Amino acid sequence: MRLPSRSPKTRAACAALCALAGCAVVDPDPQWAERGYAIVEASAFRPSPVFATGFDAAAAPDAFAAGDEVVFGLQLDDHGDKREWSLAVSVVDPALPDVLGPEFDWNGKKARAYERRHALLAEARVYDGEGRQLGVDRLELSRDLLTRGLVQACREATSGSGTARGEAAGYAWQSLRELMRVVRNSPVLRDILWQVISKPSLFSIIGHFGVHVRQHEHFDKARAGAPFAAGGELPTWEVPVEVTINDAPALRSIVVATEPRSPWNLCAGIVALTAVHPHDPQVTFSMRLLAARRGH
Repeated sequence: MRLPSRSPKTRAACAALCALAGCAVVDPDPQWAERGYAIVEASAFRPSPVFATGFDAAAAPDAFAAGDEVVFGLQLDDHGDKREWSLAVSVVDPALPDVLGPEFDWNGKKARAYERRHALLAEARVYDGEGRQLGVDRLELSRDLLTRGLVQACREATSGSGTARGEAAGYAWQSLRELMRVVRNSPVLRDILWQVISKPSLFSIIGHFGVHVRQHEHFDKARAGAPFAAGGELPTWEVPVEVTINDAPALRSIVVATEPRSPWNLCAGIVALTAVHPHDPQVTFSMRLLAARRGH
């Protein structure tokens, strides 16, 4: 069946919409990844009796136990109007049983893949600045990815080669996404972060036939960071991470990471994050690790 051809007016309208969508993709700060963002100080957060405080000494990266807990302070700064929350992530079950999926054909042979392997069950609780619980979620996290962290990829990027290659970069990419599942799984955290994201315009949605979200880790711009106080001075690395929506910058952040040893392996060694609205630098979201304790 032959489809009717578009009229000149229709073609002109489509071209105009696509042009408008393309014009909307303007980078307000092309050098953002090379700039340092301030990390919110621990003193910015009020102490809460709800959580454990302080930091246990570092142990082996593959050590997980029920009761392990990391606590983050969260702060949203909207042109000087600051609000804060707390996020506690704890281990409920450190070693869930592996689960094999159903059989499938693989090159003429029967095969099975793991639906769950080397996973732990975690609980994430979000509190407001007054200590009232706003939400609680449980989710499975990969122990393998949490213990990989970002550090090896950062080392490769700062060793002189200028980039992180191969296995280390691949695992770092997955480790960051694994930790971000805590945010995606929490309606409360999603609502907070949404306030810092640059939303796509109507023309962008039309021009791209919907909304396409991508995350980019710029390990080629990773750099050594300032020591992080966590009982002792921990060496850190800073990694620029960008979220784009329909190829336009939507959220830009600097992730600060250290070696993912226990007990901060539960957060893949990530100790801080500062995210900035790409079109309004006076709107920021910050996270800082306030406590990390092992279970007993």
